Amino acid sequence: MELRSARRGDIEDIADLLTQCFLTDPVLAEYVRRSRDPELAMRRFFTVELTKFYLPKGIVDVAREGGKLLGAALWSHPDRPMGKADELRMLPGLIRALGRNFPRVRTFDSYDAAAQPNFRHWYFYTLVVSPKAQGKGIGGALLDRGIERAAGEPIYLESTTADSRRLYERKGFIPLGEIASPNPNKQTGMWHPGS
Repeated sequence: MELRSARRGDIEDIADLLTQCFLTDPVLAEYVRRSRDPELAMRRFFTVELTKFYLPKGIVDVAREGGKLLGAALWSHPDRPMGKADELRMLPGLIRALGRNFPRVRTFDSYDAAAQPNFRHWYFYTLVVSPKAQGKGIGGALLDRGIERAAGEPIYLESTTADSRRLYERKGFIPLGEIASPNPNKQTGMWHPGS
């Protein structure tokens, strides 16, 4: 298995894997629930985020083997957090991707943003592993790579499932509690305090 930084040529594979795995996620499925084609809307949503922010300004790690994408992790660096200019750059693409879901998603995201710490930290946006590759340590390896990169600085994330919370807890993350949100499916804020 090869762990490396993503390249532009990886975007389609990453967006496809994120869509495959998160289309049934309790929190993210709400982002596209009212779409005519939820799968297409989610793929476009992730493609916008990857092309407009995470690949050029964030950090995207991938795990590949034999040319196949096994997993990916998306991070925001504390020196380059997503700001208003980044949000404006993504806005047209997100509106096209989400259509009538866009106002709800903006509301959900505002609650998530309010739950984030107000001091310097890494933001761990998401981790995804191909269903065929789960249980092989790929998620843990991608997470370890990011924790090592953080070099003792704090990390914050939102967990959407009990399984993901268990992985994060094994890696030293501490649950901070449920995030208040109008999204009917709740997520848990988690914190890795660093050293």
